Amino acid sequence: MADLNLQAIHDELIQVAYEAGKMMLAANPANIDTGTKLNSVDIVTEVDKGVEKMVSTRLSAAFPSISFMGEETYKPGMRIGPEPTFVVDPIDGTTNFIHSFPDACISLGLAIERKATVGVIYNPWQDLLYTAIKGQGAYMTRAGGRMAGGNPGTWDPALEERVYLAVRGAPSGQKELVEEFWGVIGDGRLDYPV
Repeated sequence: MADLNLQAIHDELIQVAYEAGKMMLAANPANIDTGTKLNSVDIVTEVDKGVEKMVSTRLSAAFPSISFMGEETYKPGMRIGPEPTFVVDPIDGTTNFIHSFPDACISLGLAIERKATVGVIYNPWQDLLYTAIKGQGAYMTRAGGRMAGGNPGTWDPALEERVYLAVRGAPSGQKELVEEFWGVIGDGRLDYPV
């Protein structure tokens, strides 16, 4: 839909992610009810359900014409159609969450014609926010509000991928930007295969 304001949707998803993060941080994993969905390792908690309910309510109020698909309310056979649809995992990393391991996040997205168009991922324990709007680059905000871009342009395989993404994000201050990315990825708290 050409009349959707992707920036407004992006900004609302950020606010919703921060609200969800507060709910996640307020929960005591030792005292929450857990259950399973499809099998014994597909865990769901009351916090997953509560976060998804809040997200659904907020997004439906702000954007009533956009469909919603959440992990906890998903029914077998449901499919994303071409219409704009919010796609939500209220606690991505529920197993980490229930074991108090700080690598869990809320994942929010908008798909249009079945293609990812806007995305927001927030890890409240590390205060890491990742955001993107299709065609406008991807960004990471760390505590303190510093932005780092990841829009690599033309790929140069001679450069190591993680450094390349960090360096391409800013025309000046590249050394500080690379150091910040390595501070997040290279400190062992986050590990991503490349």
